[in-house]
Amino acid sequence: MSFITQNYKLFILVVVMLSMPAAGAYAQGGQSTPEELGKSKAAATQANDKAALKALIHPEVLKHMQENNPQKLEELLQAWTQITIPENYMFGVKPVSEISEYDAKTQSMNVTGQTMHFPIPPTHFMVFVVEQEQTVKVGGKEEKRMMKIPLGVDPIRQDKGKWYILLPVVQQ
Repeated sequence: MSFITQNYKLFILVVVMLSMPAAGAYAQGGQSTPEELGKSKAAATQANDKAALKALIHPEVLKHMQENNPQKLEELLQAWTQITIPENYMFGVKPVSEISEYDAKTQSMNVTGQTMHFPIPPTHFMVFVVEQEQTVKVGGKEEKRMMKIPLGVDPIRQDKGKWYILLPVVQQ
């Protein structure tokens, strides 16, 4: 083998090895902005990519779920992959102060009769919506109107410069 060929192979090996930690760090998750987090969740949901969805969950929450309730984590990931997010989706991010159902003192909120407690408190909520034509009754007449239909709501927060999805603990 020539000296040039051997150096070329060594160069390629070094490039591959240097790129591996970067790929692993990226796969560990989180995003630098709430907008990137939303786009990443939509893309992972559309692709039915559970590994990518897991990477968006706060690391402490993910570790707790994997150790204490892996079945619930799998159910959640399965439910996320069942959501249809069309290409024309929209999403917004609202601070918890604008969500009247969230009680910052108890770090909880009541949703359909269930109290959801957040061991790691969210700072914002990310809301996915799609605009669809709906038939509504107005003054006894049916009219077609464009309406924003919610697809999902995720509590989120920034930790160590990255934005993550948080998961609540449901209390009956």
